[in-house]
Amino acid sequence: MITVKIDYYPVKFRNYFQWLLLGLMELSNKQIITFEFSEVGVIGRGLQRLKAKFSADKRYCIEGRICHQGQELRFAYDISDTPFLFDQKVLDRVDYYFKAQYPKDIASGHFTLSEVFDYQYPDQVMENLEKIKPALLGTRHLGKSLKYLDMLGYYRNLVSSTSDIKSKKCFIYFGSDNFPESIDSSSYDDEGYFFSQLKAPSQHPNIMRGWFVNHFKDDCRFSCFLLNKHIGDEIAFDNFHQTVALHYYNLNISGYRMSLPNRFMDSFVVNTAVLTDNLSVQWYVDFSEYVFEFGEIGYSKQTDSSKQALVNTINQQLDSIEYDNKKLTRFYQDYLAPEAFARYVIEATISKVL
Repeated sequence: MITVKIDYYPVKFRNYFQWLLLGLMELSNKQIITFEFSEVGVIGRGLQRLKAKFSADKRYCIEGRICHQGQELRFAYDISDTPFLFDQKVLDRVDYYFKAQYPKDIASGHFTLSEVFDYQYPDQVMENLEKIKPALLGTRHLGKSLKYLDMLGYYRNLVSSTSDIKSKKCFIYFGSDNFPESIDSSSYDDEGYFFSQLKAPSQHPNIMRGWFVNHFKDDCRFSCFLLNKHIGDEIAFDNFHQTVALHYYNLNISGYRMSLPNRFMDSFVVNTAVLTDNLSVQWYVDFSEYVFEFGEIGYSKQTDSSKQALVNTINQQLDSIEYDNKKLTRFYQDYLAPEAFARYVIEATISKVL
């Protein structure tokens, strides 16, 4: 039987790993694999809890081992929201490196943000492309615990929020249209760096969050929320997915550094598709049948005509809803659910010895 051991995960970001961990625990519960936190991992978790209180540790990878047919293979799962950065020490020591924010154009050797930024991948990354695999990003969290029954109960509650009855066409929910105005040119992992490269603040993509909410807030097809401007009331997380489920689409604008947010899985888990600006990252499975890109935003300044073009494309999509709810549910269960994701990580890793 295949054995999966987790040696390390960053306590600070443990919620981001719950999706994978729940999937591994489900497979173990079905006696398909054996799963455990290694002795090093158990001790390390206690030390990390103390360290997390006093440290700005920015490691973003969970690391583990898969034992199969007498061989031990090492893997990592990176949840950093910076698509073009990799933990190069981890990349060196693992057999496979799964990246939640996997850049679509990584083979080109460059990651580009509009005219603002062009990053050339280090030689070490380009020499290890066969190791680097696309992954996905789960919901924001599955509760506060890493215990199997706690996460499973929370997950089942999410899934139970699914609704085949849709009352509105599109959900737009943003906490803020603000952005960091700090000038920090020293760290690519800090949004302040990208702000420092803008010719004008109006180029920042968060500006378009507010613009879309204000444009559509009086349109009865939409439910619009922009919390920092007091447009709509904050939805408690326990009720959030029930609300998303009542819409055909959830509208997204790519996050900092063009990352793909939890908003995608928050939608898929309750049978809702996504409308989004053009993406720079991808998941391990093609989701284009349920994700509709309406145009380029990025870090480019939008003109009146470009904004109208985006609106026109969104309206066209809303006027011709084509996706099948039941088909989306099957797609989710087959590829995106925690157990399906865990199977992918295991199968991709052990392919090295098959």
